Amino acid sequence: MRESIPRKSSARVSSRRQINLKIWLTRHLQVALSSLGRVVRAPFSSLMTICVIGIALALPAGLHLMLDNVQVLSGSWDGAASISIYMEERVSDEQTAELAKRLQLESGISGASVVTRQQALREFRELSGFSEVLSTLEENPLPAVIVVKPDDALSDPQQAQALADKLTAMEGVDFAQLDLQWVTRFHAITEIADRFVWVVASLL
Repeated sequence: MRESIPRKSSARVSSRRQINLKIWLTRHLQVALSSLGRVVRAPFSSLMTICVIGIALALPAGLHLMLDNVQVLSGSWDGAASISIYMEERVSDEQTAELAKRLQLESGISGASVVTRQQALREFRELSGFSEVLSTLEENPLPAVIVVKPDDALSDPQQAQALADKLTAMEGVDFAQLDLQWVTRFHAITEIADRFVWVVASLL
């Protein structure tokens, strides 16, 4: 008698679970059929509702994917930040060209081009319109410049600034100036866009 009681209790529990499962499946089937019936009775409004739900689910993911693509593509954008290295007056054009060759082999630098003192003076004459005034000067006051393009991996403003500081400390360099304005703006825009995506996702 004692052994039969646990068996009957176990059988009752199993039977209740089966009944609950059948009830759960029946209710879900009823809801599914009811929803399908509403779709058939009002196909246009149902289609609009489905489209709205689909857009609400896809919009945050689409915006986040677009933002990721923009950040990836920005690494290969030719408008990357550049560093202008202004040489000391005592440094000759040959020494400047030799330094530019060495810089091209440095890690974190993808390219380096030289603007000689004569080239800088010629460009300044063409752009400023003071050719007559400049022709009266006995010596060229403009220094030679090496324009360095940081590697794509150095798109972060702090890393690019660290490279500029390193170049400033080199022998024969007067100072190095980093064109960081667009980089700072780009990172600010991407941060705002990223926050906007998360706000939209939370609202939807």
